[in-house]
Amino acid sequence: AALAIKATWDTSGVLPTFKDADGNTYSSHGHELVVLDADAGHLEVGYKDGDTAVTVFTLDLNNTPSDSNFGTFVFTLDGPLDDIAPLTGISGPNGLETSLPIRFSVTATDADFDTASADIKISVNDDSPEVSVTYDSAPDAGSSGGSLNYGQIDEDWLSNGNHDTDHQTSGDKPGGAVATGHVLVNWGADGPAADNKYGFTAVEGQAATAERSDGDTQNLLSGGHQVYLHQGTDGLVGYINADDSTAYNAVTSTAVFTLGIDSSGQFTFTLLEALDHPVKNFEDNLTLSFQVSAGTDFDLDSALGTIQIKVNDDSPVAVGDCPDPGVLAGNIFQDVTFGLVSSAGADGAKI
Repeated sequence: AALAIKATWDTSGVLPTFKDADGNTYSSHGHELVVLDADAGHLEVGYKDGDTAVTVFTLDLNNTPSDSNFGTFVFTLDGPLDDIAPLTGISGPNGLETSLPIRFSVTATDADFDTASADIKISVNDDSPEVSVTYDSAPDAGSSGGSLNYGQIDEDWLSNGNHDTDHQTSGDKPGGAVATGHVLVNWGADGPAADNKYGFTAVEGQAATAERSDGDTQNLLSGGHQVYLHQGTDGLVGYINADDSTAYNAVTSTAVFTLGIDSSGQFTFTLLEALDHPVKNFEDNLTLSFQVSAGTDFDLDSALGTIQIKVNDDSPVAVGDCPDPGVLAGNIFQDVTFGLVSSAGADGAKI
């Protein structure tokens, strides 16, 4: 018996267009795949880039009856295939690596020319981008020099915060009012699409949320007002409105924080106003999460990552200011005197 790969192709072009046994055509980086070389036991498929032949896959079939490996085959993928949703019946949503089927027909012929056919079925799984986020400083890592998977912000370092000594107050964290880092992309086998750019996926006017220290999620508030998200020209703006309306107004809205990112993936988070933390008498953290997009790979799989920022609370420091221990009067808040100085830390004071 003899074995032969039965491939069908359109001979109208200079190089025949490759079609699998179901008549499907394929492409790689936008190039339609053609048959570069073929005989009974070998099929090479790819495309021409100028004068250069680029192999995308090969199928080799052992069709020598006297060989102990007669009937074995090897399929080798040398380049990416563009994900073609109509073939899979799946639209390929973000993050889903769909599989692309290719069916080859093999014909066996005996000595008196009777034939039989069998299929070789190959499923090529898509590759998708991987996004990682690194942070430029790791203030919580201590002397070991380790790294964090979030940016640390401390409300103490707002202009009206209590700049108490880090780690000396219960729950206090070192850090400033600014956190920076990088969004990095490994595009994978498909490579990037043209004209990609970084941006944030938040919906305009979306109510911001935060994860509490106990793992639960709450609405993000500042000064008792809901924080909303605005897609500005330089990135995200978290803002509040005194009348609790949702729409952003460049004149009347108060910016609580900004998050910008440049063309290289460098991001900067800046806290401008204190956040309302749920835990009393302890400087707890609220974790803010922002989904960032770096665009898509060539066959439109999205490159998505998450920037996480932990914001540590500020708290007042109580210090008696009574100059004469025999006089029972004084100010219990450091830097808070009625009508004199107006700060009990970034969150303000209630007496």
